[in-house]
Amino acid sequence: MGRLTWVLANWIECHGLMCILGSVVMLGSAIIVHAYLRSHANKTDIKMYPPSGPGGNYLAMMGSGFAGLIIANLVWGWRLDPAAGMSYIAVFIVCCAVPQGLAITYGNNWKVWLTAGAICGIIQYPFEEAGMDISKIIHVPPLVIFTTLVVFVSGIICVEIFKICPWVRKYVKDPKARTAKPYVQTNCAPRATGGWLIRRTLADFTEIMFFGNEWVGLATIIACVASWLLNPGSLVYGTPGPVPAMIFGGIMADSLALFIYHKKYLERGFFNTFCTVSAMMLPMLYMAMNGPTAAPTSIPFVIICAILIAFVAPLVCNGMADWMFPRMGKRYEGAVNAVMCNAPSIGVSILVVFLGMSGIWATGLFG
Repeated sequence: MGRLTWVLANWIECHGLMCILGSVVMLGSAIIVHAYLRSHANKTDIKMYPPSGPGGNYLAMMGSGFAGLIIANLVWGWRLDPAAGMSYIAVFIVCCAVPQGLAITYGNNWKVWLTAGAICGIIQYPFEEAGMDISKIIHVPPLVIFTTLVVFVSGIICVEIFKICPWVRKYVKDPKARTAKPYVQTNCAPRATGGWLIRRTLADFTEIMFFGNEWVGLATIIACVASWLLNPGSLVYGTPGPVPAMIFGGIMADSLALFIYHKKYLERGFFNTFCTVSAMMLPMLYMAMNGPTAAPTSIPFVIICAILIAFVAPLVCNGMADWMFPRMGKRYEGAVNAVMCNAPSIGVSILVVFLGMSGIWATGLFG
């Protein structure tokens, strides 16, 4: 039972929350949304962001994540030994990065998502452990290293191995062979309205995990807050202090970023505002767990950091991603290319805002 809860909790670990209830509700609510879109295939003008994008591959995305987590725990789970002082192993990347990109890009076929999960489950953990060690040495949030080393470097290795597996080569080579059943066309075009800002903010909360639906985001936030209220030690590794600042700071930073950059959405249809959620939550958690002072959760500090992140993180992330997309696009396509480009971009944006937040905290005005 402990292994099962460990696998489930990892689904929301890329925000640093590690919440079983939040993960279960996120997965379950996305299944409900997926079923709703499937059962209303003839309905037009549904105002909703489809889970995992319009391609209809949510179940394959989820399958690839579970396959990766289960295989990673079977192969590397012996490392998780609290009695020996190893109470945490970083395997969460396999349910929020490369396997999902492969499943969304190459189709809803069991060979695709199972192969993607298996390859990443075996290969990526040693890179994650190295990332943990490096983050401790240079004192930055682990996801900064994970996105650049684990997702980008090991991701390239995993994708290249995937592409030469004979049983999936036809899906890689021939787009017509890919199994896909797109959702009905949904009405989620960007608009400069309060309603759109709320919907996009909620969707952004789960965008980095490849869910990206407003109802899923709302359900996940409620579940995490409820878990914290019922038992503060039930999430964030029993470090309940920064949880309110993390969740509400993330919402604050993202909603402000959407307000600031809504013209980018109108021009492009999408902009990298979702990076603000992790850019707010992870440095806050890292500072609370590793800083020499009390958890930096004062309201003025949270507000100032949210403003900083809202302005800076999307520009840093977008600038780096724009530079990488045409270069990586020569080798990779679809969501795979998006992962390869956005992962290090998010890592760099988190690093920039972490340094800024640390500088603000070092002034001594907040504790």
